Amino acid sequence: VWPPMLIAGQTDPYPALITEFSGKDAEGVYLVITQTARPRPPLRERISMASVRERVRYPFKNRTALLEVGTCKGGDTCSSFRWEEGPFDISLIMKSSPMELVRIAESMIPRETIDGHGKD
Repeated sequence: VWPPMLIAGQTDPYPALITEFSGKDAEGVYLVITQTARPRPPLRERISMASVRERVRYPFKNRTALLEVGTCKGGDTCSSFRWEEGPFDISLIMKSSPMELVRIAESMIPRETIDGHGKD
């Protein structure tokens, strides 16, 4: 739900950004998006997977992501989606099904036109 609950960034010891969102009916953090300079580890997320049921490579918009589906700490269904974007690693983790998370990730990448440039 907009606006985010938290937006935080750092430049030292490496560039990184974290954005946290709450859900409509959920209490606490529902979605976390991080952007971290490679090859550094992502910032600590308040949502974490307790177990992974399925892990697949997922092609989208000329990129390959790692999609994981499992259970968060606390027993909620959890999905995670990660990919490389330029010099950064992008990571989304959400207390939801993977379909909703994939839609959010796809919305973060601009559409490309035939000539390879972004479309407004």
